[in-house]
Amino acid sequence: VQAESELRATLADARQAHEQLRSAQQRIVQAEGLEAVSTFAAAVAHEVKNPLQTVVLGLDYLRDSVMAQDEHGAVILQQMVEAVDKADAFIRGLLEFSSHDKRDIRDHDLNELLRQSLASVDALLRNGNVSIVEDFCAAAPPLRVDSRSVKHVFVTLLTHEIQCMGEGKLTVSSRLVSSEASQRPALVAELETRAASEAAHDTALERKKNSQANFRLMVSKKVLELYGGKVEYTGTETGGRYTISFKT
Repeated sequence: VQAESELRATLADARQAHEQLRSAQQRIVQAEGLEAVSTFAAAVAHEVKNPLQTVVLGLDYLRDSVMAQDEHGAVILQQMVEAVDKADAFIRGLLEFSSHDKRDIRDHDLNELLRQSLASVDALLRNGNVSIVEDFCAAAPPLRVDSRSVKHVFVTLLTHEIQCMGEGKLTVSSRLVSSEASQRPALVAELETRAASEAAHDTALERKKNSQANFRLMVSKKVLELYGGKVEYTGTETGGRYTISFKT
């Protein structure tokens, strides 16, 4: 009986070691894939950055000489400047994603990261007349992440939601979620917006349909995957919700 008990314990340890090895192999494959993607992202960003800077200088020169002479031309130039600004935002996102190898991974409080991210977008909140509701989990375990990268994801998503929504309410929350598939609960952060009116909600939906919004979500997903996290977006009747979850 003692030998059978020892054999069962050994088999259980072997299964656990096998699961740990398989999980480690999956992380290695994922890291190699992300490394390849980040290298490509950095190459694209650097190749586009210099020509884009030339375009910016040219637009500045033309705007100074055209605005006083041609009102319609000035409007067209302003639209071009805004388009260049969007392209520049794409490049900054690529460079941010490609710099993941310079991470400083430590234990951090998710609630504090959310508070710092909200402080970074405080001016947007006040200008957009957006009210804030905070609902943080009191017993949140520490997250082992690079705070700069994770805050960049939060600020990016918050900025996009605020700009799309305009006036309304923003709820930022955190909670622990148990799962039958895993013995450890997941630590979840939610960023939920609610527009002040139906018209404002319809306008926000139109703004979210552009490719820039999809790009932001793609980059955010890749950054969070580096720390075992994921992000999902769900549309609601009057707004939208980002759910960011981490394995504890």
